[in-house]
Amino acid sequence: VPKAAGPPYIFLAVLGAIYVGIGVAVGMLSEGWRFLTSVYVVAQIITTVGYGDFTVTTASMKLFCAFYVISLLAMGAYFINIAVDTMNSRNAHFLTSRLCDIEMMMTVKSSLRGSKCWGLAQVVEKFERYNDLIVASALMFICMLAGTVFYATYE
Repeated sequence: VPKAAGPPYIFLAVLGAIYVGIGVAVGMLSEGWRFLTSVYVVAQIITTVGYGDFTVTTASMKLFCAFYVISLLAMGAYFINIAVDTMNSRNAHFLTSRLCDIEMMMTVKSSLRGSKCWGLAQVVEKFERYNDLIVASALMFICMLAGTVFYATYE
């Protein structure tokens, strides 16, 4: 099975850098901020901190910030989606391979009692649906547990 192409990490990093650069440039041109001040404000916008020590005053910058923040949220959601999907697929592959190992050991043990020993292809064919369900359930449980611990700790 050929390996599927992964997300274009370099493209996404360059796109993110260009996006930050555009925000910095617009801040410098529209508000007259120095470079570091503009970087500081864009970092506040990106992290949604907003200390309030620098605010936009021109109408053009306010309009730009409205669209910049909305598109930034969409881009951030896409980046997070890629990161979570990558983590999920790696963990799913690991868990599925461990489940296949356990199933192979179970068929070997049953073959010692007189049953037929299955090959890996037969194990995967028979248990694939169940493995997918077990892996998805385990990952969901881990995420729920992590969320519960996080909110119990910080709320």
